[in-house]
Amino acid sequence: MIDVLLLTLTLAVQQAVGPHLPARTEPQIHALNAEIQSQLASGQFTEAREVMARWPGATFTYEVAYERGGELPPSAQGAGEEAASVWSEATNGRVKITEGSKAAVRIEFIDRALPGDPPPGWNESQVVARVPLSFGEPPRPMPRRSVVVAVAKAFGVAMGHAPLSRHGWLMGIDDRIDMVAPIGPTPTELATIGRLLDVRDELEKAVDGRIRLTPGMPKLVIEPSDVNLGIVDEGAKPRATIVLRNDGNAPIEFAVDASCRCLFLQSIAPLGPGEVRVIEPGADTSGFMGKHAKEFLIHSSDPAKPTQSIVLRFESVPEYRVVPDALQRIHLPDDGPGAFEIIVYSFPGKPLNVISATANLPAVTTQVTPFTGEVVDPAFSKEPERRTGYKVRIAFDPSFPSGTAFVNLTITTDSHRRPSHSIVLQTHKGIAAAPSSVYFGGIAGDEKTQRSIRISHPTARFKILEATTEGGPFSISTQADDSDGFGYRVTVTYNGGAKGPLVGRVILRTDHPKYPEIAVPIAGHTR
Repeated sequence: MIDVLLLTLTLAVQQAVGPHLPARTEPQIHALNAEIQSQLASGQFTEAREVMARWPGATFTYEVAYERGGELPPSAQGAGEEAASVWSEATNGRVKITEGSKAAVRIEFIDRALPGDPPPGWNESQVVARVPLSFGEPPRPMPRRSVVVAVAKAFGVAMGHAPLSRHGWLMGIDDRIDMVAPIGPTPTELATIGRLLDVRDELEKAVDGRIRLTPGMPKLVIEPSDVNLGIVDEGAKPRATIVLRNDGNAPIEFAVDASCRCLFLQSIAPLGPGEVRVIEPGADTSGFMGKHAKEFLIHSSDPAKPTQSIVLRFESVPEYRVVPDALQRIHLPDDGPGAFEIIVYSFPGKPLNVISATANLPAVTTQVTPFTGEVVDPAFSKEPERRTGYKVRIAFDPSFPSGTAFVNLTITTDSHRRPSHSIVLQTHKGIAAAPSSVYFGGIAGDEKTQRSIRISHPTARFKILEATTEGGPFSISTQADDSDGFGYRVTVTYNGGAKGPLVGRVILRTDHPKYPEIAVPIAGHTR
């Protein structure tokens, strides 16, 4: 009877399901785990031990190198020891990382950051990290903190934690700011490392005890993984219904990243073997117009597909659209009236009346008339589409002043959600200065200082015949500049020697019959 009981217990141990890895596990560790469990299942204990040797675990060594050879630069010296201490202290001494031979991690210090800042990764059985000692253009020294963080991140990868896309996390994206805050993993990262080490320890005990295991292989199925939420009102928060199913024989753990702050999803609890669960990811469409696709990255314990995605597609439509809807530059003729047109349209099922349109400046009148026709609205389509709504015509009287001006236009509707819409029109008539004055601000009284403005006409070429200044110790130079319309770059130099306020004018004589002389004020003060 006792022999039968012992045999039953032995078979139960042999048939135990192997451990599963947490979400955000490195694919290399997933592969080693699967290989070890497969060998344990078939009783290949010697082979399993050989594979275990390729999984660094809590105790391993690293080596360092410098791309130029020779002694490490001061900013790199001791970084490995500091990074090793980070993990040792965080795990209360469980993790022991030292510099030595047969290294599981190779740290290569390089002078300049590589394009895209590639994270540390596996090269056969070794993790390789290329740690830059400068970044940016022109190059700036890498903060010591960032050097240590990069090395610690490589150690984390060796223990099995995949790199993250989150800012401020040890395994995530470093912002290269020289902070005084201590370096260390977040509680979530530390828990992942702990789970990885626990799984390795459990497998090592199985190898040492020659215990057969049924490979623990979670398998995540997401249905559907791409959902079209259709046309929704701007500001709505539509949700999708997604089914998660575990077709494997071990639990699945989850971690989620979102491509946009507009996405929301409650945390996902572990999913047992054969278990099915419905989740409802959603998107807040406030501030979005047109067609969009937003993505969740679902990290899981599934060794075959450790990261899968859920894509939510939607077309967000506001109650009405104003086209164009942003700051507009308008070129007015030198003589005679000018005009500009704006289209206001609503979407099917959203009736709208435009009550009025008013401008804040004199010599500007508006007219609102019904409209049906083709409209190009880049928020929804690059091609013209037939729309129904209103046309707002803004007319500029010939007496409208030359130069540049800003016209605030307010469109009033019968909408309850958005009763009015404002748009700014920037007018340019004739020859104008941008900015409209030469402003020095507060400058040193004994130092030469320069300020530049641009003098231009939107449609007609002209020549500056003479450029002079009035008041103050100023000199002036001009250079042709047709980058936007036709014009000149005018540079005024303060030559030093004045005290107190700076007051003067730039006087430009041109060959334009309507604008023979342009005056631009100069202002500032010396310290």
